[in-house]
Order: sequence, then C-alpha cells, then structure tokens
Amino acid sequence: MCQLRVLGHPQFQRAEPYDQANNAELRPLVLASEQTKMTQLSFQTLNEKLWQWRRRLEGATRRHASLRLYSTAEAQWIYERLCQPKSSQIVDELALIICPMYPRTTHSFSTLQRAIGDAMKNPKPTTQPERKGALLQDTKIIGQQEWPARVGTFLKAVQCAMEERELAFNPVLPTQHWHGVHVHTVDASAEALLYLILSIFKRLPKSFEVLWCERSTGAQQVATFLDRTVHETSWCFVMVHVDMLLPSVQQVLLRHLLASRDAKQQNLHFIQMSSTNLQAVPWIGHHKSLDASRLLNRELAKDLLRKNVLRSGCIQSVVWLFGGAGSGKTHLARKKMARWKAHGRAVFCMSITEAFSLAEAAKLLREAMLAHGPNMPMGLCFHINLGFFREREQREWDKLMALINRFFFNLLVLSFVTDPESGLILSIPPHYQLKVLVELPDRTGHLSEEPAQDARDPSWVFRELPVIALVGEMKTPPNAYDVDDDARLVCKYLKAYADGSIDSKYGGAHSVDLCFVMDCTGSMDQWIEQAQQKTLNLVTAAKQQFKVKVRVAFVAYRDYSEGDRKLDCMDFVEERDIPRTCATQVDLEFR
Repeated sequence: MCQLRVLGHPQFQRAEPYDQANNAELRPLVLASEQTKMTQLSFQTLNEKLWQWRRRLEGATRRHASLRLYSTAEAQWIYERLCQPKSSQIVDELALIICPMYPRTTHSFSTLQRAIGDAMKNPKPTTQPERKGALLQDTKIIGQQEWPARVGTFLKAVQCAMEERELAFNPVLPTQHWHGVHVHTVDASAEALLYLILSIFKRLPKSFEVLWCERSTGAQQVATFLDRTVHETSWCFVMVHVDMLLPSVQQVLLRHLLASRDAKQQNLHFIQMSSTNLQAVPWIGHHKSLDASRLLNRELAKDLLRKNVLRSGCIQSVVWLFGGAGSGKTHLARKKMARWKAHGRAVFCMSITEAFSLAEAAKLLREAMLAHGPNMPMGLCFHINLGFFREREQREWDKLMALINRFFFNLLVLSFVTDPESGLILSIPPHYQLKVLVELPDRTGHLSEEPAQDARDPSWVFRELPVIALVGEMKTPPNAYDVDDDARLVCKYLKAYADGSIDSKYGGAHSVDLCFVMDCTGSMDQWIEQAQQKTLNLVTAAKQQFKVKVRVAFVAYRDYSEGDRKLDCMDFVEERDIPRTCATQVDLEFR
C-alpha cells in the first residue's frame, strides 16, 4: 500500500479527501474511512495493483523518456498544474520547471512559454507520425486521469512545438575521467566535497545528474534516479551523501547494482562520508580516504566555476560582503540594491537564519519570480543573520552551514532549487542574468574554541561555504564612510564648533536678517513704548552674541476692516538706520 502511494497510484492518494475535510472534527473520520477501505483489500489484490501500476509506469516511461528526468513528486506537481485552468501564472510555473531541458532557448524564453500554452490546449503532438499508435493509447489513458501518460504527452507536445531535442537526449562528450561505478569516501568537509564533484564532471553538472540524499529520501526517488543512469549512458550521475540513506533504501542501491552488473557502459558515482552497504559490492571501484585537493585545487576549482557559472547566462554576477560587525556591510548592500532598482531590476531580499529550510527558500524565490515575471531581470540579496553559537553547538553550526552551502550549490551551479519532500521545483531560466549578493556574518563570538583573531579571517568561508567563496567576488566595506554633501556640511560645522573656530569661520563674514511681525490693532496702543524698546534690545543682543551684521525689516498687521492699511511692510534696512527706523515705523503704525 505504501509503495502504491509513493509510486503515485491515483487510488491510493489521500491528499484530496484529506484536504476537503477542513473541519478538524471530520479529519479523523475521513482517515478512518480510508483505512477501512484499504483494509478491505487483500494482500494479493494489493500485489496485483502494484504489479499493474508498475507496468503502466514502465510503459509510459518507454513512450516518453522525458519522465525519467523527474521524480514521482515532481511529475505529480506538473500534473496538478495541467489539471488547473490555463492561465499565465500556470504557464510561467511550468516554464520554470521545463526551461533547463532547452538550453538553446536562452535568447527567447517567450518561445518556451508559447509552446507550453499550445501544449496545454492540445496535449497530443502533431509530429512524428510513427508514434501515432502510442499517442492514441496515451489519449485513452488521459481520459482516465492517470498522471504518467498525461505528463509524458504534455512534455512530448512541448518538445514538438519547440522543434528541438531535449537536453537529456542530446549527446554530450563525456568529460569525466572515471567511467563505470565508483564509491568515494571523503572527509566531512564542504570544500572537499565540492572539489570531488567538480573533478568527476570537469564541467557544471545538470540538475538531473545530481541527487543529494537525506534521511527522508525515499526508495522510489532513488529508483527513479538510478533508472536514468541505465538509459542515459552519455551522461554522468552522482549521488551525494549516500550514508544518509536509510538501510532499506541502501538495499535498493544494492539491488540496482546487481541488476546492472553486466551493463556495457554506466557512469555512476556514490559519495559517502562513512561506510555503507556499498562496501559489500566488490566489482565496483572503491576510493577510501580520498584527498580531493589532489584532484582539484582551489585555484582550478575557482577558475572552473567562475568560467562556467558566470558565462552560462543564468548568473551574471555573484558578490559576497565580508567584514566585522559595524563595518558597513548592510549599508553597502542597500546601496547595491538601490542601484539595481534604478536600472530597472527587480530586487528580492531574503534573511537566512537558524530556521533556514530549502522548502521555504524555494517557495519564496518561486513566488518572487512569478510576481515579477520570468522575463524580468532580478537581483537576489541574501543576509545571513545568525545568533551566537556556543562551543557545544558545533554540530548544529556544521549542519546549518552544510544546508546553506547546499542551497547555493543548487542555485548557482545547478540553477535548480527543489524541496524533495513537497516536490516544489524552481529552475532559473537560461537567460535570466541574475545578480546575487550575499552578506556573510561576523564570526566573532561564534564557537568560542576558535581564536578571536581568526574570526575575521575569510578562510573560514572557503572551508564552510566554498560555493559562495569560489564563484563570487569578495568585497569589504570601505574604511571611509560614504556620506552625502549635506552630511559633510554638518560635519564641518560640528568640527568648527568643537575647536572654537565656528565664529571666525562662519560668523564674521555673514549677516543676519531679522523681520519683526507685530500686532498693530487698537488693543496694542498701550504697549507702543515697550515694543520699540524690545525691538532694539533684540537687535543689540543678536549683534553681541553672534558677532554678525544685522538688518531689520518690519511687518505690521491690523484688523480686516482697516482696508488697505490692514498689512504694511517695511523692507530691510542697514544696521546704522535701525534705531531711527524702528522708532519711526512703530510710532507711525499706531497713529
């Protein structure tokens, strides 16, 4: 029953009834009814259904080899989109999945979008008449709503509309120097692991050539990957961290190796950090305690990655900011994002914390790309903000750094981010020209067993986040603060005030204009003498305190009924005329 569910049998998928029971009280009833229905099936009936479903999957895979490039979860994810009403968002989502298979569409991503739209209208391809019988058979299966035939027919229709062969079926020159099946045992180092992968491929691997194993990786996902290695012998395939697989899944590997022992050509590599069940297979190559730095040093790896990543069209530039706390990294990142926006580039900013997960990162990136459109250039800014890790938390730190490094390996090297559990897929279009900016944390205070003087040493980035360090260009904030003209002017005044030279620099050579506005209505008649004296006192105090030249103007306002005399103005007069003018003007205003 579990195998039927993992293989995607429509009858054994409980997602639909479970989702329909939104009420928490109804969910146990739904699950109980499902369990009752399943227990009514005999063991023999389940075996027959499993055998029949596997035959259908094999038949669909033979008719549509494109299905081998996707796991069961990924293919079902495509099928769910095909069952929804056609819209521009659905077309964009499907295009972001299929685009890595058509690298020659770099100059025109819209061509792929149109092909997907046409394939959704008419899933049956209009070319290759020799496949007519199989297509008729697929059409009947589509009516039964079985996802393998529906997805395979859709992929075939897209291929015919694109008028080119998919990437997986284009022959490639094998550049790896290790042929056959090999098991590599390396140290638990992110840098050594990256060097080994690059030394195997001697190029950038494709997304369908690498399987990153976890404890949650299932047997069906592994079987799908191994099936590719048998049928696509012109490509090289690598399984990373096979020691993380459950023992039952490792048995699937052993059965595959036994079944394909006499295969003429197979390029398959297993990378492990500790011993696994593969040690019991004597006819494959074993490489223990492998020193990856002898195969590929840091400079060669940097040249290989930058040459291929930055010229692939997906990634235009990668910059990582390094510096201590308060050095201005965030300010520099904001300036770069402001320049991106000024040049019409969409900006996506994401904070990476201790709760980082591949599923959440893939979800946020996918939403941002769909919101701005796959044809709009984008800049990605990642802020790695981590709380302090203590010495006893070394294991948690290593696990987090490995997860972050894996994310950037998928994003920058594979141009493909996916969550294996949910089947969520995100592919970077070949023409996208992403600009990536990463703000790295300050190691000061982290893992107290390390000396403080090494906390600001960038060598730790090469050890723990080698993908960012090798692909990107390191930049440190400048020592001089970046301020504008207004800030510079304020600093000049503050400096002059501090050293006591503000009066001589900015006082004597300037003048101050004082304008007195006075109420000259009838109620103010008794205050005429005080008004004259206060005006002169204010002028004298200003001259003595600020040591500046003073000019005075006078504005009088009266009741609205005064007509033309409701507002009188006297223009500025020089300093020598102030006493006489003030006395005369005030006296005249109250007549």
